[in-house]
Amino acid sequence: MLVNKALIKRFLSFKVVYLEIRRNFKGGDEFIVKHNNMLLIQRKLSELLGNKKYYSNYYNQSISKYRDITCYISVYEKLPEKQSSILTEEKINHSDDVNFGDSMYSVKKKLNVPYSLVKVQRYCHVLFYKMRIGVYKIIVELHFFKNKLVFFKYTFPSLNKHLEIEKFVKKKYLDSNRLMDFSKQCIIDNWNSCLRIENEVAFSLYYVSMKFGFAEYLKKKKKSIKERKVYRESYILNELLERL
Repeated sequence: MLVNKALIKRFLSFKVVYLEIRRNFKGGDEFIVKHNNMLLIQRKLSELLGNKKYYSNYYNQSISKYRDITCYISVYEKLPEKQSSILTEEKINHSDDVNFGDSMYSVKKKLNVPYSLVKVQRYCHVLFYKMRIGVYKIIVELHFFKNKLVFFKYTFPSLNKHLEIEKFVKKKYLDSNRLMDFSKQCIIDNWNSCLRIENEVAFSLYYVSMKFGFAEYLKKKKKSIKERKVYRESYILNELLERL
């Protein structure tokens, strides 16, 4: 009751001020409009600052790891073998107007949410943002290689009913009654795009394209890393033998 009385008192006080302005201040309506506009601007600035802080924290926790190319290699290596994949007739994409291979510029134009964009590799950029659909909070990552969308990820940071999401995925791409082990299988479409679900630290959906040169690029990087490792081990061994 104390809260209700306080709110009523505040409302009546505001109403008195409003009427006083209308009575004694010429152009009072304009004043009220400007005041409301200022409040709206302050609210938007507060939201932007809050988003900036949130995105900064998320970058430090989740996005910065992609500065290590082995993180991308791991994403592609975790995809099950093609024979373990289940084919869908439904096209795997981000949305009706955002598809694999779309340019970074065109994707940014189609997003109606605050987002952050960072460069993590020579040819790789990550655009990420948060969204809410009903009770579901989702963090979205869009990964671009040479300005083309090649991989995106949905993370549900606080999800208890992950079986519901798995059911939604099967309903959209397959059959809700289809038996599927998401820990060992993934869904693949006719455009060589894959969908894999991971339920480890957080519940995440990985959408990966095998086109646009990124998979081949990662294979070359992996080979180069392996060769450097062999060379380094050989160098250390030779140096050790010389000193013994």
